[in-house]
Amino acid sequence: IICYFGIIIIFSLGLGYSQSSDKTSFDTINIISLSNLQTDEMTKYNFEEYIVLFENSEYMIISPYIMEEDDNGNKNATLFTSFQIKIKYENIPKINKNIKNITINSNANDLENYKIINS
Repeated sequence: IICYFGIIIIFSLGLGYSQSSDKTSFDTINIISLSNLQTDEMTKYNFEEYIVLFENSEYMIISPYIMEEDDNGNKNATLFTSFQIKIKYENIPKINKNIKNITINSNANDLENYKIINS
């Protein structure tokens, strides 16, 4: 019985480890592609890319994100979900990116760090 449980635990740990190394891909949109759809709210912030959270044939919901690379070369994204934008669906070119880890940041106060300061 102990060997049986040991095998199950080792199998579960191995499966968890293999899944943790999987990468996830997401569609992103560059701010240049949104030039005709930009809102006043979007121009307040210094975000170059937006991640597509949802899309259908009528509209898309996008959210800004920043990408950082860790010491192992893995790309990690932080999504600012407190700033979601609904835009009408058009033929906007999307870029598919691989992301290792995603952090959801829903704190609207953190957006202040990315505001464009008008001089």
